[in-house]
Amino acid sequence: MAANNNLFSKRDLYLIFTIVILGLFISYNAPEFMQQKNLSNILGNNSVYGIMAIGMTLILVTGNIDISVGAVFAITGIIAANFANYADIAGITTPLPVFAVSMLAGAVLGFINGYLVAKIKLPAIIITLGNMSIMRGLLLLLTGGAWVSSMPGWLTTLARSKYLGLYASTYLWLFTALLIFILLKCTVLGRNILAVGGNPTAAQRIGINLKKVYVFIFSVFGALTGLASTIYIANLGCAQPVAGMGYELTLIAASIIGGASIFGGKASILGTCLGVILLGIIANAMVLAHIPIYWQSLVTGLVIILAILFSYREERI
Repeated sequence: MAANNNLFSKRDLYLIFTIVILGLFISYNAPEFMQQKNLSNILGNNSVYGIMAIGMTLILVTGNIDISVGAVFAITGIIAANFANYADIAGITTPLPVFAVSMLAGAVLGFINGYLVAKIKLPAIIITLGNMSIMRGLLLLLTGGAWVSSMPGWLTTLARSKYLGLYASTYLWLFTALLIFILLKCTVLGRNILAVGGNPTAAQRIGINLKKVYVFIFSVFGALTGLASTIYIANLGCAQPVAGMGYELTLIAASIIGGASIFGGKASILGTCLGVILLGIIANAMVLAHIPIYWQSLVTGLVIILAILFSYREERI
């Protein structure tokens, strides 16, 4: 299966065209859509999804699916929130240690997923389904379902910080996208990841260590989830043990819309980001049109089905 990690693929161009046309249509009916503040909010609000969707793309490109991401998101958020409050008491006033702790916690949880997938050799969806239930159960048991609130000002201020009209979280998303794009495009490890997704048996025969690849991608996904959860709690001002439920559907949808193959071996980081933006625009349009929020889940589900059908048809042509 051919790797697809070019800067601009045909799918990317289709998505850009779709986003532009959809944006013009929405702005015709809701002029406030095109205001700089609203466009900045769309990017900022969806940066959490964007960062995690990039990690999900790494998982999908190897032919796997991780549905424990919501649980990892909730755990790392609780860890980050508690650490931030302890750090504030200790006189620390920089968010960098909070990000580091949250990403490390996420990487550890991701490592466990990757190790089990490689060791037990069961489909990743089964492994991560079991781990999702275990992690959710332990988190609720340890926290009693209680929120962690009263985040330090130096953390919540980060969520409101803007540079050249864009939120700081948007720049973190763009930096993450660039980093993973370079990984897949310019490194031996990236080519190994794509090769494993294209044909795991052939990749193993030429000397690629499947276990190391799986452990790496799941660990990276966990770390990116930790990064995203810290941005989330900074923006919200609290951490919730039930956060992240249903996120896996949005992330999978964005990745597949962006060109990731359900069979593995293909990835488009730009496409994934465009997929997130497209879903974000749809959600924003529903808000502007005062459509009930539960319709967003219906639309996301329909988009997932259509994207999978399109991807399947594209692979079989």
